[in-house]
Amino acid sequence: MSISKWHIDPTVNVGTIIQALVLIGSLGTFAWMQAGLQAQYRSDLNVLKSSSDVYVPIINQMVKSDDIQNERIGNLTNAVTEIRKSSQETSLEVRKSQNETNALLGDIREDMATLKAQLNNVRK
Repeated sequence: MSISKWHIDPTVNVGTIIQALVLIGSLGTFAWMQAGLQAQYRSDLNVLKSSSDVYVPIINQMVKSDDIQNERIGNLTNAVTEIRKSSQETSLEVRKSQNETNALLGDIREDMATLKAQLNNVRK
């Protein structure tokens, strides 16, 4: 038995070369796209970091302002409650004074009626 000479078929070689070129092109395209996406992500991340430098102080100021507003609202609520309480107390005092005045006027009316009756008796 003789050893046959190794023979390379050119059609298989060309097909293999074309497959290798397509594979290399696909991998290169994939790597290029990934590099573009990575650059885009880095750019977006830098924008987020720079905008956070701008917006975080604004947000903190808004939170602080909100706390101040809540404190003011609480103070106003307490003031309104105190005013209502004071108004009710004043109203009760006014009613008490009116009742006392009405009682005194009733006494005066009675005294005047008594005096009128006495004057009528003296004239007779």
